[in-house]
Amino acid sequence: MRRKLTYLACFVFVLSLSSSAEGATELAHWRLDNDATDSAGDIDGTLMNGPEFTTDAIVGSHALVLDGAASQYVDFGNPSILPSGTSPRSMCGWARTDTVAAGWKWIAAYGSGGTSQAMFIGMNGASLYGGGYGDDVFASGFWEVDVWHHICLTYDGSTARLYADGIEVASGAKNWNLVLNRAHIGRQVNNAAEFWDGLIDDVRIYDYALSPAEIRKLAALPKATKPDPADGAIHPDTWVSLSWTPGGFAVSHDVYFGENSSDVDNGTGGTFQGNQDTEYFVVGFPGFPYPDGLVPGTTYYWRIDEVNEADPNSPWKGDVWSLTVPSKTAYNPSPPDGARFTDTQTTLTWTAGFGAKLHTVFFGDNFDDVTNDTIGTPAGALSYNPGTLELDKTYYWRVDEFDGSTTYKGETWSFRTMPEIPISDHNLVCWWKLDEGQGTIAIDWSGHKNDGTLINGPVWVAGYDDVALDFDGSDDYVNFTNVSGLPSGNAPRSMCGWARTDTIAAGYRWIAAYGSPSTSQALFIGMLGSDLVGGGYGFDDVSLSGFWETDVWHHICLTYDGTTARLYADGIEVAAEAKSWDLALGRAHIGRQVNDAAEFWDGLIDDVRIYDKVLTPEEIMKAMMGDPMLAWNASPPNGSTPDIHTALPLIWSPGDMAAQHDVYFGTDADDVADADTSTADVYRGRQSATSYTPPEDIGWGTGPYYWRIDEYNTDTTITKGKVWSFTVADYFIVDDFENYDSGDNQIWYAWHDGLGFGSPGSEPYFAGNGSGAMVGDETTYSYTEETIVHGGKQSMPLSYDNNKPGYAYYSEAELTLIAPRPRDWTEQSVTELSLWFRGYPGSVGSFVEGPAGTFTMTASGADIWAVNGVEADEFHFAYKILTGVGSIVARVESVENTNAWAKA
Repeated sequence: MRRKLTYLACFVFVLSLSSSAEGATELAHWRLDNDATDSAGDIDGTLMNGPEFTTDAIVGSHALVLDGAASQYVDFGNPSILPSGTSPRSMCGWARTDTVAAGWKWIAAYGSGGTSQAMFIGMNGASLYGGGYGDDVFASGFWEVDVWHHICLTYDGSTARLYADGIEVASGAKNWNLVLNRAHIGRQVNNAAEFWDGLIDDVRIYDYALSPAEIRKLAALPKATKPDPADGAIHPDTWVSLSWTPGGFAVSHDVYFGENSSDVDNGTGGTFQGNQDTEYFVVGFPGFPYPDGLVPGTTYYWRIDEVNEADPNSPWKGDVWSLTVPSKTAYNPSPPDGARFTDTQTTLTWTAGFGAKLHTVFFGDNFDDVTNDTIGTPAGALSYNPGTLELDKTYYWRVDEFDGSTTYKGETWSFRTMPEIPISDHNLVCWWKLDEGQGTIAIDWSGHKNDGTLINGPVWVAGYDDVALDFDGSDDYVNFTNVSGLPSGNAPRSMCGWARTDTIAAGYRWIAAYGSPSTSQALFIGMLGSDLVGGGYGFDDVSLSGFWETDVWHHICLTYDGTTARLYADGIEVAAEAKSWDLALGRAHIGRQVNDAAEFWDGLIDDVRIYDKVLTPEEIMKAMMGDPMLAWNASPPNGSTPDIHTALPLIWSPGDMAAQHDVYFGTDADDVADADTSTADVYRGRQSATSYTPPEDIGWGTGPYYWRIDEYNTDTTITKGKVWSFTVADYFIVDDFENYDSGDNQIWYAWHDGLGFGSPGSEPYFAGNGSGAMVGDETTYSYTEETIVHGGKQSMPLSYDNNKPGYAYYSEAELTLIAPRPRDWTEQSVTELSLWFRGYPGSVGSFVEGPAGTFTMTASGADIWAVNGVEADEFHFAYKILTGVGSIVARVESVENTNAWAKA
């Protein structure tokens, strides 16, 4: 129904080359200290797609930050000075990766995309690679996230050697014959989406094979490293001997030590302890700093700056490290203080206070009793078993420590046990809301007790609906062991969930999966690059190409009825195929496939469900709404800014089991969130109606206002609602496009375009206005634009074609304002009419007249690398038909801002 808008960005590319002096060995040196200039020659680079620089560098002042999902890299054109053919050469650089997900990612590369015709260093998954091209050397399992490494690849004409941090890790006899063509930092020399995701610093290219000694010198870290005690260590003593590995150029060391991290970082507050040439430093002992000893329960910070007066880069400021002397009281309780959803069969554990010999445990369900009790249960070990606990109940506990002379009273900790979860939908066999917000358990809210365990630390964050899990794409996921009740064989089944990806780099990443890693024996939803995939297993899948984009929430659902698999995105069927799937139960995960491959989700996941039936399109849309027990479909929408005429009444749709509704309303979010039926002013009563009008004066330009609907259910339970908010606008809304949907309120029913809708003789029907305009987007749940918005969640897509055959040479879409209320455009003395719009920027395509008779066209092409098999520049043009004798004068005004690969 609509043409999708795209946006292009082009950068000026100017490359000037000059021959280096004969005999020079360092041909290029990109320090990446806030730019991409070559300090060894003239091979300066152009930053492509907006990479940035950071002071979190390993060498010099800055490092390059590349977002692999945004296709960022540095382009050097095709420098003829770089070694080619079988000539000896070396390529080195520092790099730090943000991910070890499957897929190629490159630190630096130059040459051509033919076998043995390039030179590059980078990674595939966690493996280190150097090449080559199709003929490489590599070291498996090398990379880890957030760790700097120095990588160097040498070639002497017959042998390639790959070094990591100064150590040779791989080598092989090679017949590389490099062909000059492209040169990049952060990208391969082909057209694939193989971009580095992380930091790069200090990249160099030489015209000979560096020796191991030379490489070790380049790999020498200038900063102090490997602190002992390790950064963040618990140090169970009142004195410490600090030591470290010195930087590669250090002659002496400036030592900083103190109790304030900022002071140590800034070298203030008396934290400078002096300069020394030894690589250890004693603290907390008579005759040394802190002679009275370190204080239990205190965290200390320290830093080593490396000094070499003969080097202009000296001093090299070190990282701030810390150590903690443990408290005399018990600490680190498990379950953590305030934990929710604790198992009823749990054992309490803690870390002993510094010097503790004996532990006394106090346990109960009353805070005051546990806090004030003086007679507890002695415990020789660091654990206590309270027996079987009740469901959905808060317990309190305390541990006092005795060190042989003094008793140290502990804090009173608390936790709450698992709620009792009834089965409300027998077809819903698993429902992981992922709303826990803490702990390492993902609760199954279906009532079937398929709880999961968080593996390798996915993080609780704000999600699409309340809370979600954030996965780093490296190794974290949720594991489920109770899979016996999940549908298998060719039984009907559905899997759905919300997800947002941080990357569309090459490689598989999975939202959820269960079954076995054999052809047709699993069920899963996820992605391959930017493609949406549901399966299946073993390439027996259904998919949609080019679906995913970064940082956008999507609801994905896969159904299988025994013969046909259907894949839905945001409530719309996008793929369907006949399948003979025969699922074999085995493993079940969120954020990972059922195999052992490194195919982990990189992004957020929320509200995952599995059904033992095939969901209908209507049921899928209902699942997208979230918890069916909650009130939903708030009007005004949450976070919206309605005008004074549409703000009231408050309207909602009831939860599935609602008998009545408890209404809460106020001007303070916390008050509304915490209120119960005894809270005066905020609680407005229990009612049967699904609308409410507050008696307060809800005036022009006021707010924000907060409201909540708790559902009083038919079984007398109460489902607490979410807090919604709105602010009354200080303007009138003609149309904010927020209420259109794919049902009875489709956007083209209101905004009439050239295409029209419906069939003659069958309502609703509109033949179209004859123009070249088209509104709406039939690929989204609401038939509106849901990604490119200015406030709210929806905007109107409007595409136009003023040269469309059979249509008028203009485009327009028209809205007729009708009841329920008349418009008074003078009310509140309004004086302006505004419209927010977004389209192609002028640099991408514009055609204007001015002065009269003179037309100026602006356009930008894309990379013309082998377009349709032919290398040819793109050229936008326009023409005017002369109706009599005359002439047209045309000229190219500028070729600035052209693509790096254009011939102009």
